[in-house]
Amino acid sequence: MGAGKSTAKLSDEEISESEIVVKLDYAIPDYRDYKNGKYVYSAQNNFLKKKGFKKLSTQSSVKAHVKYLLNIGYKKDEKEQNTFVKILS
Repeated sequence: MGAGKSTAKLSDEEISESEIVVKLDYAIPDYRDYKNGKYVYSAQNNFLKKKGFKKLSTQSSVKAHVKYLLNIGYKKDEKEQNTFVKILS
């Protein structure tokens, strides 16, 4: 990787005082071993909780992305199709 190139991108949107919708969670192919995602979500967990957030949610119907979400701790929302939720613990 050259200097200044990003290996991962996370974009979100606050939709309530306690929930953030993750709009984009992307890593370039060389970094798709779940380590980035697990690190970002665990490292930011306390920060987000201190800000009052209780959960993250995102949507996906892409099989590989769903596998990734489940691997990093998201659970399938039983009410909303293609929606996944991660409770901040």
